[in-house]
Amino acid sequence: QASGPEDRAATVPAFESGAEDKGGQNTLDACGIMPNYQVLDEVDRKSCIANLAAFMNAAWHIVEPGRPIVWNWHLDAICKHLEAIRDGVILNTLITVPPGTTKSRAAGVYWLAHTWITQPHLKFLYVGNSQSMAYDTSLECRRLLESDWYRFNFGIQWQLADDQNTKGKYLN
Repeated sequence: QASGPEDRAATVPAFESGAEDKGGQNTLDACGIMPNYQVLDEVDRKSCIANLAAFMNAAWHIVEPGRPIVWNWHLDAICKHLEAIRDGVILNTLITVPPGTTKSRAAGVYWLAHTWITQPHLKFLYVGNSQSMAYDTSLECRRLLESDWYRFNFGIQWQLADDQNTKGKYLN
């Protein structure tokens, strides 16, 4: 049980509830409520912060519930290039892979959410071959940013701005 409101979380034996983290323990929030999302252990959390590919694998279920991710080498390459752009190692890149190979999600959903864990001041612009595709990507990213899983596992304190939280534009 949580010992007080100052505790972010406390663990209880797995048999007391259905949701389990990888350690076989359930995690209560500060109010003593069992979350309805996967709680990452410290090793996985640190791996997700350090590595876009690990984050993308862990966060996939938020954007595509019930649909497993099919990982291939091109996603590793895309993730490494996006990390290099974020870190200022390269300034431009062009991703040329066939449609349906997760490039829009990698660049437009997971990269922004991953970057905002440690650098929420950075701004992103969505572009695509159609306005509807840009909106869809933006909505998927916003769904991830607002998810309990993302906010709890990475200790997110910022909120999306109320006056700029629309399908086409949102700010933190």
